[in-house]
Amino acid sequence: HLEAKKKLLERAKAIADESFDNAKQWQTMTETLNHILEEWKKIGFGPRAENEKVWEDLRAAMNAFYNKKRDFFAGMKKVQKEGRDKKTAIIEKAEKIANTAHETFEEATKEILNLQQEWKTAGHVEQWEENKLWKRFREACDKFFVAKREKFSERDNEQQKNLELKEELVKKVEAFVPSGKTDEDLATLRSFSDEWKAISHVPFK
Repeated sequence: HLEAKKKLLERAKAIADESFDNAKQWQTMTETLNHILEEWKKIGFGPRAENEKVWEDLRAAMNAFYNKKRDFFAGMKKVQKEGRDKKTAIIEKAEKIANTAHETFEEATKEILNLQQEWKTAGHVEQWEENKLWKRFREACDKFFVAKREKFSERDNEQQKNLELKEELVKKVEAFVPSGKTDEDLATLRSFSDEWKAISHVPFK
């Protein structure tokens, strides 16, 4: 019985000496230790003095394992909180940009793209929360780009109308025949010029 317990003790010590990188590994090793403990309970007593000693050693190994496990998950929660705080701050900035009316979108677009890059390095949170935060961030970005697209579409329509107005004005200028009365003719030409200036931008091309 004592020899069987010593073998289980060696396995438990080997696990306790290790450090694991992710929650899944910790869970697997926890299950392995629980299995070792169940096996231990099935073994009968060994010599009393040595039996107590191996039991204390097993408890020490298991305590060491669980202390490491606690520290790992505490550290993971801290990292996740930092990631959550960073991503929440990014979302709030994106929502502020998305909810602001922009005359020009160049600077705001740069800010949104920078926030998207920041998101990639902001750290990890639990998957369910990651999905929730990402959905909120994506909605803010989508809202901004939809507004931008609509604004540019509206601007394109306005510029197209301006183009039509200027083309009509060109026809009026081309059709103009001087009356021979200098003052009247100059006034007419000035009115053409004023009308041209009053029409805003046309498509760049």
